[in-house]
Amino acid sequence: MEEYETELSVREPKLLAYDIECTGVLGYSYGVWDTNIHKVVEQPILLSFSYVWHVIGKKPKIVCRTLADMDTYDLDPKNDSLLVRELHELFQQADVTIGHNSKQFDDKMANMFFLKHRLDPVVPHQQLDTKLMAKQIARFPSNSLNYLSNFFDNGQKTETTHADLWWDSITGGETGAKAMKKMAIYNNQDVRLTIELFEILHPWYRSPVNLVRIANLEFACPHCLQSNYHSEGTRANKTQRYQRYKCDNCNGWFTAMNAIKKNDGNVKPVVASY
Repeated sequence: MEEYETELSVREPKLLAYDIECTGVLGYSYGVWDTNIHKVVEQPILLSFSYVWHVIGKKPKIVCRTLADMDTYDLDPKNDSLLVRELHELFQQADVTIGHNSKQFDDKMANMFFLKHRLDPVVPHQQLDTKLMAKQIARFPSNSLNYLSNFFDNGQKTETTHADLWWDSITGGETGAKAMKKMAIYNNQDVRLTIELFEILHPWYRSPVNLVRIANLEFACPHCLQSNYHSEGTRANKTQRYQRYKCDNCNGWFTAMNAIKKNDGNVKPVVASY
């Protein structure tokens, strides 16, 4: 009979903030804009990924891994198998992934690379996408990472972009190594901007991810996991009333999971709800 762990200790949620850079599909076409490829020469290659194990409220220490860091780069600069395996190991540890447009792009591209190299399915995890968070919270003129970062005075993406570097990166040699160093700077900046945007948006966000449950805390602010909060009014639905709280650390609002009992002042209406 399988044994189950009966006592769980409090732990820091494993929040993997990351961003990947990769080539597109390489092929031949009869046009140069909005056209169809009629001959695929090369499938996408993972060039680099930057990441940090994010702790809410703390300055991130971002790490970047590139093809040039792999032992295979000198012999085969297009061989991304070792780099993909490193990314796969990170996903195996994550409770939640954080990225900008990651639900639509990065998470799916990562899965494609894992499948390409016949790796096992990663441990199920939840996703927090700052682009979707921004769209749910407010109507910004644009939800791009660069626009939102400028909007909040967080800075902007590097002037040298992925498009300037990907071809040199897969040529190898000294040229490729130099391009990869620039790619790492670009990649790291995207993760830094994503983290800073996440910190701003998260207290406003009605998150489907329960960080309190992941951390195995009895009660804390679900936005920053701090315990310095105060009660401020109640929130009612059709049948129950709940105590409402405001965090003194991040100013986010949250409510108790259990309803207020009748003898604690929660009077239930005689007329049935509709």
